[in-house]
This record gives sequence, C-alpha cells and structure tokens, in this order.
Amino acid sequence: NLYGMLGQHDKSLLHFRRAVSIDPACVGAWTLLGHEYLEVHNTSAAVSAYRTAVTLDEREYRAWYGMGQIYELLQLFPYALHYYQKTTALRPGDARMWVATAGCLEKLCRPRDAVACLERAAQCESTASDNYATTLRRIAQHCASTDPTRAATAYKSLLAAPRCKPQEAAEAQLFLVAHYCDCADAALELPPAAARAPSFDPYQHDPARGSGGSGRSQGKPSFDSRRDEAAGWLRMAESLLEDLVGSIGDHAATVAARRARLDRLRRVLDGR
Repeated sequence: NLYGMLGQHDKSLLHFRRAVSIDPACVGAWTLLGHEYLEVHNTSAAVSAYRTAVTLDEREYRAWYGMGQIYELLQLFPYALHYYQKTTALRPGDARMWVATAGCLEKLCRPRDAVACLERAAQCESTASDNYATTLRRIAQHCASTDPTRAATAYKSLLAAPRCKPQEAAEAQLFLVAHYCDCADAALELPPAAARAPSFDPYQHDPARGSGGSGRSQGKPSFDSRRDEAAGWLRMAESLLEDLVGSIGDHAATVAARRARLDRLRRVLDGR
C-alpha cells in the first residue's frame, strides 16, 4: 500500500499479488489489488480482483465502488449505476457514493433521480466541506428551469455554506434576485417575465381592476395584501443586489438587467 501511495504501482502490484497468493481469503488485499490494477489502467484485471473481493464478502463496498468507477470510465453507465447503487445500499451515510450515483444518472438523462441523490449527498456531507457547496450548486443548476423553488432553497443553503466561493455566491444571488422578482410577479398577478413583450410596462397592468372597477376578484386576496407580499419579495431581491454591487465583475450586464426589472416592479408598488 505504501508503494501505491508513492506512485510505484508495479512494486505495489507485486506485493499485493504475493499477499493474495499467501491468503486467498483476504478481502482487503483483493480490493487493494484491484485499486492498483486500476491505477495502471488494467481494467480487466481490476474487475477480476474486485469480483473476487465481493465474492468473498458482498459487503465490501470499496470493491463495488471500484467496479462502478471502471464501468463509468468505459462509459458503460447502466453497469456503473448498478455497482454504485450497491455502494449506497451498503454506505447510505457516505456522500461520495451518492455523488457517484448522481453522476451516472446525469449521464443516463435522469435529472430528477440525480437531484434526489445529490440531496442525499448534501445531507451526509459536512457543511464545512468544499464538496457540500459543489453539491448544492449542482442541485440548484438542475432545478433552475424545472423547479425554481427547489433551486432557490439550494442556492440559499449555498450562500450560507462556509466554503461558498465568490463565483458560486454571485451565481446564487443573481438567480435568487430573479426568483424573488418572479414571486413578486405572482403576488401581483403580473404575466410571467418570460412571456412578456419587450415593451411590456408593469405600471400599466392593473391586476386588481376587475369588471366595474371594484378591484376585487371573488375568492382572491385584496390588492393591498398582494402588494405587501410583493414588497417583501422585492426587499429581499434588493438586499441581494446591494451585496453584489462590490463584486459584480463579469456579471455587470446581468445585474443591470435585474436592477431594471426591480425598478419596474417597484413602480407598480409605489404607483398605487
């Protein structure tokens, strides 16, 4: 094992082959032999060693994980997924196993299942770990277009993570500003931002004005209550934009667009 850590894999292979010949029932030796074969890119020998290990002890998760890595390298993702799922069953509290499984699910175009695995990984990972922030970012990016509320939850957790990098923080803040503006739109019953014409002016749109000018639709909250809700979302968006002012870098154009949208929404609130 020392030779392996020193990068002297030929010597390491020699000693591990000797070890399994002396004690063929030593599970750990077979697993480490598989690791060394993998290091020298002898995948067939590595698989053989790993299979011997799991035959001797089906709970040897390191060998299952090793086989998953090999089949992932070979881009045989269904097989890799099978072996990674073995590891998550044996080590449900190990974030690495869930991240590896999520990676295969992404390759197999199963984003929802990948997100579920990444969420399990985030639960298992220490919040002080670099991997925790990376995992949260992947969750948010997956959900950004299909489940923005879920993405917002992940981005808020990312901002609170001790190892959140400046670039990750900027990405999270920009997304949350847009999300909070969407929430304000929903509260005011404005058309979704993506569906508006470029010339759309929210000041001219009065969702509270019903037939006869009563300003109330049956079963719906008053405009005042919806306006208060929207104002709360806008305050959160404005706070995030203020945090971005000193570190916008390459995001200047996006920040300007977010600011323009906030100003248009603020006109709706202040004009009534």
